[in-house]
Amino acid sequence: MSEKQSDDDWDDEGEEIEWGESAKPTAPPAEPRRRDQPKRIEPTVLFSDEEIAIVDKPSWLPIRPGPEIEVSLLDKLDLPEEAVAIGAAEDEASGLVALARNERSRANLSEQIADGRMTMACLAIVRATLPEPSGTIDAPLYVPRQPWTKVRIDPERGIAARTEWRLVEAFAGTAIIECVPRSACRHQIRVHLMTVGMPLAVDPTYGGAQELMLSSFKPGYRESRRGPERPLIARLSLHSARISLRHPLNGDPMEWSIAPPRDFRAAANQLAKYGRLSPGRF
Repeated sequence: MSEKQSDDDWDDEGEEIEWGESAKPTAPPAEPRRRDQPKRIEPTVLFSDEEIAIVDKPSWLPIRPGPEIEVSLLDKLDLPEEAVAIGAAEDEASGLVALARNERSRANLSEQIADGRMTMACLAIVRATLPEPSGTIDAPLYVPRQPWTKVRIDPERGIAARTEWRLVEAFAGTAIIECVPRSACRHQIRVHLMTVGMPLAVDPTYGGAQELMLSSFKPGYRESRRGPERPLIARLSLHSARISLRHPLNGDPMEWSIAPPRDFRAAANQLAKYGRLSPGRF
């Protein structure tokens, strides 16, 4: 790399930008937007009826309203507070969210998760060198009523919880895996992954870092002359990629999938460029 290139310059797909002498800016733009200050992309409703709603949620948008939450997904969709997110939905994750509009649908979808008719597949960037291509985590979870209290493993007081995972791509000390929760506990994927020693790469609550930086894995990284290094991803490194289920009333099979957003792709592409251990797909 020439001295005119910056280690933290990349495009929307996570590819390094080649700055030529004439193209290199002489000064950064006014008030540049950091990667941890994402564009406020609106949620996209993929399906909605009187029973359920399936939404593609941006990572910045919390699901439920709260005392210190300016706006929530339920606010954006004008849904009542009794609407419930089913499965592995997380406030700081991106991707698909399944919302039950009433108690009947909530109970039905919870049963579908338990018996395997409903599947939620999440992509996760984790901090680990994985010895196996797949695995199952069976660990009971104690979920406090207070949403701000951490969930923990508790064999005596916890409820049964299972998460299946498979390797998508391996890097040096990091990996992308696909997780499928077979129960619907709060923070299930995050706690289970931390318990087996492969926490989300970005998850300060459950063993991960505050953000994923290129300098943390690129050999010979040099600071940019254009300003401080920007994180590749600065929110939960978790993306809900696919949901399949049976409609709660008529039983029709339904499925949706959504690709990861720009920050997740940027992190994946930079990891592939500088830390890949084996061929994979993403």
